[in-house]
Amino acid sequence: MSHTTTQPRAEYLRYSPNQRIAVLLGVMLGLILVAVDATIINVAIPAMRGNLGVTMDQITWVSVGYMLANVVFLPLTGWLEARLGRRLLLVYSVITFTAASFLCGTASSLELLVLYRVLQGMGGAIIMSSGMAAMLEVFPPKKAGVVSAIAGIGVMVGPAVGPILGGWLVDSYSWPWIFYINVVPGVLSALVLCFKMKNPQASTGVDRTADLLGILWLVMGVGCFQILLGKGERLGWLDSTFIRWLAVLSIFGVALLIHRSLTTRHPAINLRLLKNRVLAAGCACSFMAGVGIFSTLFVLPVFLQNLRQYSAQQSGTIMLTFAICSAAAMVVSGGLVNRVPARLLVALGAVSCALALYAMSNVTYLSGPEHLFWPQVLLGAGIGLLFVPLMTASLAGLTGTDLGEGSGLWNMARQLGGTIGIALISTVLTKRMVFHHTMLAESVNVYSPETVSRFTMLQQFFASKGSALAVARERALAALDQTIVGQAAIMSYNDLFLLVALAFALILPLVFLLRDPKPGEERAAVHFE
Repeated sequence: MSHTTTQPRAEYLRYSPNQRIAVLLGVMLGLILVAVDATIINVAIPAMRGNLGVTMDQITWVSVGYMLANVVFLPLTGWLEARLGRRLLLVYSVITFTAASFLCGTASSLELLVLYRVLQGMGGAIIMSSGMAAMLEVFPPKKAGVVSAIAGIGVMVGPAVGPILGGWLVDSYSWPWIFYINVVPGVLSALVLCFKMKNPQASTGVDRTADLLGILWLVMGVGCFQILLGKGERLGWLDSTFIRWLAVLSIFGVALLIHRSLTTRHPAINLRLLKNRVLAAGCACSFMAGVGIFSTLFVLPVFLQNLRQYSAQQSGTIMLTFAICSAAAMVVSGGLVNRVPARLLVALGAVSCALALYAMSNVTYLSGPEHLFWPQVLLGAGIGLLFVPLMTASLAGLTGTDLGEGSGLWNMARQLGGTIGIALISTVLTKRMVFHHTMLAESVNVYSPETVSRFTMLQQFFASKGSALAVARERALAALDQTIVGQAAIMSYNDLFLLVALAFALILPLVFLLRDPKPGEERAAVHFE
């Protein structure tokens, strides 16, 4: 049975304005480090692979291990806070993340690097979830929108900045520096939080017995699912016995986790919080937003560098446009969230993102950076408008441990959405390229006047450059095939942009399930007996 009680949110009264700013800066340092590390490693993969002497399939465990630990520990935040306290947990998490970052840079083997990345993912997950909850608790409720906007800047802009910073560090120094760069900011963050943050007032009746079974089912269910997504495309999905076993273990693990959460008084993950309609709707929106945001951040650099032949610096500049607009929009939405209905802002953000990606689905080989500028502006503005009110509205009504658990569930939904989105995008891209190549190749034949004319022109061109007739013929055929491959790729990426636009559009029906907090409304804690 569940009931909702309303209680004053008095934690912020224990902080002076200077202490609030200090805690904000300490948490933001940690959030930015975690957000940047989500993508900074991508540009260093080739260098790491060569240095460690491993295959491409083996080096992917560096990313999979981090994401696995991240997804598993996100929903455990509230449970850990109840046992350690938010201040101590945050400090330990920042120290773990910082120490693991340094160790990653010193790793001399793939096994050690994956181990340290798992530790880094554990610390990063808790920083992301508990850090957001701490900032909402330190500041008065009327500042929740602004605080969420500041947190959102780090969370959303970091992944866009990561590849730019990582490319510069790898080119100028070496790949370990993408990890060493975390050490100084991490130490500063830990010191600030240790000396300026206070532990929340103690809760009564907290069962400190570890829910070991709940943790086991979480690792089994979510962990196997995460590995399945990371390895599925390369192993042929259900054609692989390994993937089939992962799917079975994942289904059983999730089912046992849900049963454990609903029948245990103090479970490791409190899924009963999802009886709160606002939080449940917010998690669903967060999932779809994660699909859209992470898919975009994954596919856009690949499109720009592999297909359009842009340099890392050029593609980084285009991504930076998105990052700047996203940060600016978050600041604006943070100021509007207490004046404008949150549902309206979320809807405007989703529509803006969907329209931006629809515009990008019309790019061609003739499209230059100027054709991508305004879609990036629109996309960044949309994410900025979407993220802040969604996070604020989703966590409204939660305090104390419930706030930490709710934040963990919300962030886990976003991370799972991103993981599923990237796996889906990778699979769809491969299949659509095969489809479009087949369709185009069928129309390019000796019975097509356009094909014959094009082939004759190319053959004459290569012959005029001194090639023998047989060589000119082969080069003309190769040029035609290259044209087909390029057009098939363009059409496939256009399909992907439309698919991601659909993910943002699916947020719109969920908006009606959210509830706009009334002005001056206190946060409510949801307790379950």
